[in-house]
Amino acid sequence: MSSLYKITFLALILYSASCSVAQPEENQQQEPKSSEELLIEQNRESLKQERLSIEAFIKQNDFTMMRTGSGLYYMRINESRNPMPIAVEDEIEYAYRISLLDGTPIRNSVEDGNRFIRVGKDQVEIGLHEAFLLMNLGERMLFIIPAHLAHGISQNEDDVPPRSTLLYELEPLKKLN
Repeated sequence: MSSLYKITFLALILYSASCSVAQPEENQQQEPKSSEELLIEQNRESLKQERLSIEAFIKQNDFTMMRTGSGLYYMRINESRNPMPIAVEDEIEYAYRISLLDGTPIRNSVEDGNRFIRVGKDQVEIGLHEAFLLMNLGERMLFIIPAHLAHGISQNEDDVPPRSTLLYELEPLKKLN
């Protein structure tokens, strides 16, 4: 019986030793997040919500759109009869219609005249440069430009609200160079 006593005693020692090992507290306080971390978190959530809105808009309108790695959505409306790709530094005259996803019109070439752009060089929405690089002269395409590729968190001269997703219908008419 003395060996049974020794085994029980050894088991109690091991049990009490395992109980005394410091366990992490469940209610231990985490370090507060820095303002930079909070902004990153907010931006991720904003991008996620914007993407969900865009995808709902596409589904609601029964569009078949492609998405680039940067987040630009596009769809061909009319193909060019004589495909002539647009390249960086091409100067282009183009017709356009710009609105918000809710249908609020911003600008259009019928009322304001055609616009001109030097692709990859002019200071316009970065998404607009990317859009033209997907196009040929004479074709019409529809683009959804997320806020981070449009005006971001700032308001511009067209009174586009901050963080707005833009719907662009573009038709490059001719090269000027």
